Amino acid sequence: MIHLIKTLFSPLISFIILTLAVSFMGTFLGVQTKEFSHDEWLVGAMMSSTYIGIVFGAFKLELLVIRIGHIRTFTTFASLIAIISLLHALYFSPLFWLFLRFLTGLSLAGLYMVIESWLLSHSTIKNRGKILSIYMISLYMSQSLGQLLLHLDTETITVSFILIAILCSLSILPVALTKAKSPEITETSLLKLSTLYKLSPTGFIGCFISGMIMSSIYGLIPSYAKDIGHSNELAFIMMTIILGGATLQYPLGFIADKFDKKKILLLLISIVISSSLFIITFVNNSSLTYLDYIVFFFFGGSTFTLYTLNIAHACDYIEQKYILAAIGGLLLAYGIGASIGPLISPLFSDFFGPHGLFLYFMATATFLGVFYIYRSFIRASKPVEEQHQYAPTIQTTPLVNELMSTVHQYSNKKTSQK
Repeated sequence: MIHLIKTLFSPLISFIILTLAVSFMGTFLGVQTKEFSHDEWLVGAMMSSTYIGIVFGAFKLELLVIRIGHIRTFTTFASLIAIISLLHALYFSPLFWLFLRFLTGLSLAGLYMVIESWLLSHSTIKNRGKILSIYMISLYMSQSLGQLLLHLDTETITVSFILIAILCSLSILPVALTKAKSPEITETSLLKLSTLYKLSPTGFIGCFISGMIMSSIYGLIPSYAKDIGHSNELAFIMMTIILGGATLQYPLGFIADKFDKKKILLLLISIVISSSLFIITFVNNSSLTYLDYIVFFFFGGSTFTLYTLNIAHACDYIEQKYILAAIGGLLLAYGIGASIGPLISPLFSDFFGPHGLFLYFMATATFLGVFYIYRSFIRASKPVEEQHQYAPTIQTTPLVNELMSTVHQYSNKKTSQK
């Protein structure tokens, strides 16, 4: 285990520093877009553009990683994000910023592809859960701490973009200076989305809706906080939501392993709906109370865990050898939902006011809950003893496993040409 920690130390440190920058950048851009345009839909479009870039990059960047290696790919895209952050400071133009957000998503696809495949290549059945746990803790804690950078006292927004560029540049150093060798990638199989839906409609639709919810949280909560007069508390609101997701992952996952996962998913849906209803009813332009933050905590815990439990539920109906391939396909469903969500949720805010965002969360969660109940009548859940054990699931790049499959195909092609 000590050798494993040493091997993964450099990419994890680079990942933590990078996530600090990207988390701060995403929330900060949401605030600035709202300041410049006062257009809720444009704020959502920015987030949507990022996820479109991530999905596009997941399909197009495999051969680049193969040709130049993990370390060079990471340094390339970390440098590109640093440049992109500085380009934001030149001037505000909706089309220009949308393009920059697309490039950011494209770069993130390459960066997360490197980190995730690096971690997975060093994992086994015995230690995969531990490695992914470390990954998820690093992800959520870095995202939480990144929100605190919003409280830095900067004279101009340019200083914030410079800080993002500095952090991205710093993230290159641990990976660039590591003595560890680039990981060797092995063969895997791919499952089509249509096949995944037939195997587990509940898991597939659940991942899709989770993407719609999660991307709207990241993209629209900053605008929501500003609209209700809590811009100063934005960092703590976002940090509380993300910490809820980090803290409740394992307790809810442990419970899901002991009971029917579909019933636990319905429980999560009820928490999403009830916490959203509380926020709509009681959170206003007055000072936030401890109870408000507790509700935000459980809102984050239920929405973040909703995705991972849908992955676990889907895997109950998929053969063990196709698990990794299935996760890749379900992550793609998540990515597509994440691209669509920020385009729809602003319509609720425009029509119902600031709290319309949480009406959107209630509407999507209610739809998902009805679908769960409908599927319960169509197909019964597997007995608890036959279900796969819960494990935290990566939810960044949609198709890391496609990279692994492409490596195998690429090497076979080279072999046949000799």
